[in-house]
Amino acid sequence: MRKKEVSTIINRVVLSLFISFTCFVMSCSDDPEATNEEEVITTVLVTLQPTEGETVTLTWDDINLDAVVDESEIVVSDNLVPGTSYAATIKLLNKSGNSEVNITDEVQKEAEDHIFCFTVTTAGISITNLNKDKNELPLGITSVWTTTSATTAGTVTITLRHQPGVKTGDCPGAGDTDASITFPVNVGVPV
Repeated sequence: MRKKEVSTIINRVVLSLFISFTCFVMSCSDDPEATNEEEVITTVLVTLQPTEGETVTLTWDDINLDAVVDESEIVVSDNLVPGTSYAATIKLLNKSGNSEVNITDEVQKEAEDHIFCFTVTTAGISITNLNKDKNELPLGITSVWTTTSATTAGTVTITLRHQPGVKTGDCPGAGDTDASITFPVNVGVPV
């Protein structure tokens, strides 16, 4: 072989190795970050604990796992008492697999990307003191619900918003809705 042919072969081998190495490095460094898939939520449980009296629970359980909120899947255990404050806690579950998964833990870990929004319609309830994320923006897994002294009937809509990188504390704000459930809520009114 002539010197020029050997040089050409070496150049091709070196070029091939360089291209292979470059592709390998780029494929490792350019891997996109794993995207955070939307949480699968099949159950929403809101526990309302007064300082005195009976605990009230609001439950949505997606029995047929169709991700559609059907009124028959919503259960409210009792009326709220007028003129009372309730410590509220929200629990989210995924019961679609073989084992129950507590989605609330995931939402808490990603608190800076989530917010619970509360919309009260005609029910005499104010919702305050939402727990906060590390940036001091509201999260809302826990809150305080205070009823007026008047008897009323209405609804409370609880919406979990997913706001990665755009959370400002405003509701609904930017982002996507992970879940939205409207509960009938009565203050001192028979169910």
